[in-house]
Amino acid sequence: MGKVSFRENFGKYLIMLNFLDFLYGKLPNQGLFWRSIRYGVRIFTNIYANYFIPVCCKNVNVDSNTIIVSLTSFPARINDVWITIASLLNQDYQNMKVVLWLSRVQFPTMAILPKKLLALQSKGLTIHLVEDDMKPHKKYLYSMQMYPQNSIVTVDDDIIYPPKLISQLVLTSLQHKGCVICTKAVTVSKEKYLCWHSCISPDRRLKMIMPIGVGGVLYPPKTFNYSYLFDTDTIKQTCLYGDDLWLNFMCRLNGTEIVKTTYCPGLITIFASQKASLCKVNDNENRNDAQIESISVWAKNKFGIDFYVCK
Repeated sequence: MGKVSFRENFGKYLIMLNFLDFLYGKLPNQGLFWRSIRYGVRIFTNIYANYFIPVCCKNVNVDSNTIIVSLTSFPARINDVWITIASLLNQDYQNMKVVLWLSRVQFPTMAILPKKLLALQSKGLTIHLVEDDMKPHKKYLYSMQMYPQNSIVTVDDDIIYPPKLISQLVLTSLQHKGCVICTKAVTVSKEKYLCWHSCISPDRRLKMIMPIGVGGVLYPPKTFNYSYLFDTDTIKQTCLYGDDLWLNFMCRLNGTEIVKTTYCPGLITIFASQKASLCKVNDNENRNDAQIESISVWAKNKFGIDFYVCK
């Protein structure tokens, strides 16, 4: 008898999880009795998802060669994120899994998600709802914990990605084992963030560059000291809106090198999604400079170093 794959085993439990989520959305939210029932269903769902499923699936064969493509979204973009995901499901690299992480703070149940997005589940998309809202950090926090043996590729939710993106990231990763791989990067300097220059040195192992998440970034297993990377309290205090900054500092803290690919993809922006742009907010409010300073203050207290450390 062959091994049962993670997808096959997890799928059985996912049916129950989807039913519980559907039930929660249908129950009335008026009156003490029905609110108590809804609360009980939510508690049971959380226990089922966080304890029962992991125990039942822990010994299932997981293909560590599968690339996990991970992203997140929020209400202002949820109607258009299906376009990004469709482009990811149309990649020429086949051994990959696309995972979308959403916060229950914004999306209490799957039932309120757009039909076009839900339809992509039959094409290979996996959608997870999590309790906390870690803003853009959701795109890596949960995938790296759920798939610790896999390479994780993070992408943004407002781009139509070319079919060769994942294969080019993987190809460069094979040539530079243990390195973080990106298609777009800037050179880290002590100038204001808006003065940082684009990196023009492809196919070189560097430490003082920062991947720009919009172009797709591949993180191999064991890239970070995960006890620090997953410190959500510190993230909230220092850089809740700066996932690129946090990941970049964690790379240097761990001495991990970064390589920019020779492949320079043309990225097509989804126009409707630009009404709400985290990048514009971070730039216009100089938020990135403030977040870099906050990371430095924390790091000096913790390690005696600042954001610009280069091990």
